[in-house]
This record gives sequence, C-alpha cells and structure tokens, in this order.
Amino acid sequence: MRIAINTRLMQIGKLDGIGWFTYQTVKHLIKNYPEHEFHLLFDRNIPIEADMASHAHVHVLSPKARHPIAYMFWMEIKVYNWLRIHQPDVFFSPDGMLSLRYKGIQVPVIHDLNFEHRPQDLRWFDRIYYKTFFPRFTKTAHCVLTVSEFSKQDVIKTYNIQPSKIHVVYNGVNEGYQPITESIKIEIQKKYSASQPYFIYVGSLHPRKNIQGLINGYYAYLKAGGTHNLLLCGARFWKTGTLDQLILKLGLTSKITFTGLQSTTQLNLLVAAAEALCLVSFFEGFGIPIIEAMASGVPVMCSNCTAMPEISGDAAFWIDPEDPKTIGDALIQLETSKELKNRLIQKGLIRAKSFSWNETALRIGNILNL
Repeated sequence: MRIAINTRLMQIGKLDGIGWFTYQTVKHLIKNYPEHEFHLLFDRNIPIEADMASHAHVHVLSPKARHPIAYMFWMEIKVYNWLRIHQPDVFFSPDGMLSLRYKGIQVPVIHDLNFEHRPQDLRWFDRIYYKTFFPRFTKTAHCVLTVSEFSKQDVIKTYNIQPSKIHVVYNGVNEGYQPITESIKIEIQKKYSASQPYFIYVGSLHPRKNIQGLINGYYAYLKAGGTHNLLLCGARFWKTGTLDQLILKLGLTSKITFTGLQSTTQLNLLVAAAEALCLVSFFEGFGIPIIEAMASGVPVMCSNCTAMPEISGDAAFWIDPEDPKTIGDALIQLETSKELKNRLIQKGLIRAKSFSWNETALRIGNILNL
C-alpha cells in the first residue's frame, strides 16, 4: 500500500500535543510496516529524520499553512493536486484536516472539539474555519479517529455521525519520561527554581488551559501557607499579557517562572523534578502531560471534566477548574501529605504503562488495513 500522511505539524523542536501525535505515530508506522510505502507531506523544509527508512519519502508542498486561508489553499490546491496525481491508497491526516475535493480514502484524527464548546478561546478566524470545515471533514472521511472515549462521544453527538465510523486511538508516553535521582532533582531545582521545590504546568499558554485559574489557585495556596514555586512551561499563545498583569498584581513575580519552550531532554528533567503536575484546563481531548508526569513518578492534579478523568483514572487528584480555592486546597494537600503524594506516584507509574505510542501506531495500522 501507498500511504500519504499530512505531516504539516511535525516541526521538531516545536511539537505540541498534535505535533507529538503526528511525529510518534509516523515514526512507529514506518518502523512497524516496512512492506508499505509512506509519503510525508510537509508545508515547509524541516530538519527531520527524512531518511528514517527507504520506504518513507518526504514531499514539501509550499507555501506554509499556518492560518485559515493558507489551510484552505494548502489542502484544496497543493495537497489535492498531489493526491490526485499520485493516487495513494489512503490519506491519513493527524491534524484532522482533509481535502474536500479529493474523492479517495481519507482518514483524519479529530483530537477534540474545543472550538465547538469554547469558541471564545480561539481567534475569530480560526474559530470560523474549524466550525465551518470540521463537520464537513467528518462527512468526507472514510472513518474518523480520535484520542479518547470522551472525544468519540462528543464527535458522535456534535456532528451526528454513526458510532461505527469513529475509532479511539489513545496517545502514548514520549520516550525519556521516567523518575530521576534526588541529586539530579536538586540540580534542576537549583537551575530553574532558586533551589526550591516547584509545581509545574506543561503546555501552550492558551486560554482554554486556564492558566489564570491556576495562578489564582496558586495564590490561594500561598495564602494558606504553601511554600513551593510554580513553573509555567510552554509557548505563549495569545491573551497572555493578562497573565503577566495578574502575576504582578498578586505579587508573585518571585514565585512564578515562565520557562518558555524547552528541549525534549530538558522538559523530561523539568517534569521529573517537579513536586506535582498541575493541569487545570477547561477542556482537553486527552491531556498528554498527565501520563508523562505519571511515567516520571510525579503526582498529578488535573481537572474533573472532559477527557481528563478518563485518562488519569484514579491516579490523579481531580479538581474543579472553575474554583481556584479547590486548586489551592489540592496544592496544600500535595505539599503536606506524604501518604497522598506516594499513593498518586505509585498509581501513576502503573497507569502510565497503559499508554504506548507503539500500540497507538499498531491500532492505526489495523484501522488503515496495513
């Protein structure tokens, strides 16, 4: 078989959740199915493992597709023309976008429908694009993949598609997330947190991630006697100026650190050296940092809504993301209760073993009939 894959978001060094899904699944698909031919469709020249295998071929279809008008041009002109000429057996799209003009078999991954439920968290032109085109993508698709049972039921209900048309393929845990020694932990705390223990958030600084709620909850935690610092690790998205203003207003500039994007290796260490991961999003289709922290032997506090309870199971401390006080109370317990912390660590280490990128790729391969 000849499989074409939309690898637009596979930007090494700048990978987010969907980017990691793309990178890991592509890597494992190529490794597990050497008898098939893979064609990776990029929108720019990217330094990747282009020669990862003789049966994998890279194609750059410029220009860059990074806003709605460019999305449409790239998919309906550049990708469509490539697909029409080369006629692959299947077009697999990990970011969910398809060519509506192409009549061949297309399989998208729709990670979540946050834009349907929280449109205010997106720029208006992104919001319009997603709400207009994703319902059409689901109708065009041969079948649809998604990353949690929560997202599956959401897609079924929101877009009124048959349950048999949608399949769940969980994310996996990236390599490198594992417990570290106490001496390494001390070194990381010294470098990033003035030798103080810290809680960590990992992900884009995006409105739906509820960073403002986390900061307010962290402030309540400090008022209740908490002592740990807070690291916010990820790229700034938009509306982040209000976060700086809030931190300044609450007098937290010496307690909260924005680390920015980190290398994969450094991020592994930053997570493993944390006292707990804090993911208090309003909406998640999965929540990869949850299982990465668990694999690192780090307790997890996450929201009690959307896909997060499904992914974390009983191995996380659930909170109400709408209530900063519950966030603060949870942080106090995570600092003061060794019994709670150890229980979450042990359950998390076991829970993380349920998620594997190789298993994800094998599941995808089965669905694509590889």
